[in-house]
Amino acid sequence: MADIEDAVQETFTRLIEADRARIANVEAWLIGVASNVCAQILRLKYRRSGQAPPNPATLADVDDALDNLEERVWLAKVGSLLPSADVKLLHMLYVQDLPTGEVARYFGISSGTARVRAYRARQHARIVGEQLQ
Repeated sequence: MADIEDAVQETFTRLIEADRARIANVEAWLIGVASNVCAQILRLKYRRSGQAPPNPATLADVDDALDNLEERVWLAKVGSLLPSADVKLLHMLYVQDLPTGEVARYFGISSGTARVRAYRARQHARIVGEQLQ
């Protein structure tokens, strides 16, 4: 499970750092990056341990993974339509799970202002998400 979370976080981080103007199709880009990140994590894991890779996944596992991927692609698409400051703020609070005070220090604002900006960013993300559905 930790490998999955690492892969999702790495993919999302790469989206945040990417030049979005150069990404023609966000979904395709995310799928490609996620595939590469997962392959890299697996290669490192099995190279370090000397273990053989596990048995292939069952169809149910693949279906669950695809459902999860669709949700994450949708979330990344919403993130690509938000201002980068909103994405960074939400990422720090909800992906990195940093305390509001630490996020506030990063942005050079008060904790109260960080909470207000987070509320506004969530509202903006909610509106964008509803428009995508």
